[in-house]
Amino acid sequence: MATLYDRLGGEAGIHALIDEFYDEVLADPTLQPIFEHARMDHLRGMQREFIATATGGPTSYSGLSLQDAHRGRGIAEPHFTAFARHLVEVLKAHGASDDDLADVARRLTLWRDDVMGIASDGD
Repeated sequence: MATLYDRLGGEAGIHALIDEFYDEVLADPTLQPIFEHARMDHLRGMQREFIATATGGPTSYSGLSLQDAHRGRGIAEPHFTAFARHLVEVLKAHGASDDDLADVARRLTLWRDDVMGIASDGD
């Protein structure tokens, strides 16, 4: 069975998806301030690696942990929700199935606390 990475068009598909995704994110007045001082070329590259890895691609993610990458950025629930909504909308536009979207939503839920800087019970 093909991975989500394959179904999204492999490396070229992920590249296009992330470019479109960040265009949407940066146009969102709720999210734009979070990225105001970000090095977007670097961030897009790290996100490509992360999404490729998370969707079953052959790439390995080489960036910081999600908690370290997002620490001190003031990300709250409305930011996380808007970010996730944009990702799901772009995935839909790139042909992700309902099952794939449900899988992505489940994964986003797993990463939510790390992105928002909420310590787990084990910390």
